[in-house]
Amino acid sequence: MLLEFKTKRNTYGHRNYLRIDTEKKEYSTFCRRIVVDGAEIKATDMKSILAQAKADGYTENDNY
Repeated sequence: MLLEFKTKRNTYGHRNYLRIDTEKKEYSTFCRRIVVDGAEIKATDMKSILAQAKADGYTENDNY
């Protein structure tokens, strides 16, 4: 299952992304697409989700 998250745009129009692949146990913070279908969450929530994924043994893969 793929889980996609994004943060609200900042003053300069940038946002952070997080994509988690639960089957491969991988995550990515890089997004090649302009439009992401994921849910918009707070930056603090994204940091906690990423920390939990790392604690659960997920590896980083920025080749999405």
